Amino acid sequence: MTVTLVSDEGPVRDRLGIGGGAAAPGGARIRVVTTESAFSGASAHDPLFVTDRDGTGLDRLIDLVELRRRVTPSRAEFGMHAAYGAALRSAALRGGLGAALTDAWGDVVAVGTVEVPAWGGQYWDGDEHDARDFVFGVDPASAARTATVEVLLDLLAGMGAHLPAEPPELVGGLLAAFDGGQGSYGVGHGGAPAQSFESLGRVVHAEMAALVCAARSGVRVAGLTMYVTAQPCRQCLRHLVCAGLARVVFLGPQPDAAPSFHADSVTVRPDGSGRMPLVPFTGVGPGAYELLFGRQARHTPTKPGER
Repeated sequence: MTVTLVSDEGPVRDRLGIGGGAAAPGGARIRVVTTESAFSGASAHDPLFVTDRDGTGLDRLIDLVELRRRVTPSRAEFGMHAAYGAALRSAALRGGLGAALTDAWGDVVAVGTVEVPAWGGQYWDGDEHDARDFVFGVDPASAARTATVEVLLDLLAGMGAHLPAEPPELVGGLLAAFDGGQGSYGVGHGGAPAQSFESLGRVVHAEMAALVCAARSGVRVAGLTMYVTAQPCRQCLRHLVCAGLARVVFLGPQPDAAPSFHADSVTVRPDGSGRMPLVPFTGVGPGAYELLFGRQARHTPTKPGER
């Protein structure tokens, strides 16, 4: 199978000598993005390669695509792929994320996903008496959010405010407007700082599930690295700081600054200041992992003495 590299970013295209077009017939397309971009709607599912403003890893990517030499996953790529595998087992109604904890050797010691807890863990497909939210078709956090907005609109109407329609008719549009706004560090989908109502939901977030998984297994988490398929929300970030992780690596664009609510404990540019690094992932994205590394493994079987 042929692989075509494409990018929407001029400096990347110039560096690689590529365009932004479609893949060759019968081939696959890998999109190259930078941590400085907004990712333009890309997700962990998409076949991505992530670099930074310095072009980190692009020469290695060419070697991998053109099969110039044997290239195997880095610790970061392996860790993010493990997090992505955990994400795929989530049936959360608002989408699933995954997290993986790795030690200094790159070994995965715990994983977590966004899912309803069952005694001693989280539900799996095929479990007896499956009580995940999707079974009932209701996410209690989203339902509470909708009900709260409707109550607020009712109160405004009762205070004499002029509303363009009845409160129940306005709720959907209002929430859609919120959710279409700028994200606020993973809290809800919009810019309002308190719109997710997560404390009223049933799911355990992926990052916290990974920490709990480690605790059940007696694994010491201080000094470990966590890989997450999206930037952690406020709830999770506070627990990751408290856990003493060496760093948190997430799939997404480079933040301009640390979240203001944890600026004392988190840094987005590791500087040896005693704060937890929260840094974007670079390398072969999980959506391209099996395509690129599996293709190479099939094409260049390792022989004794080969690199």
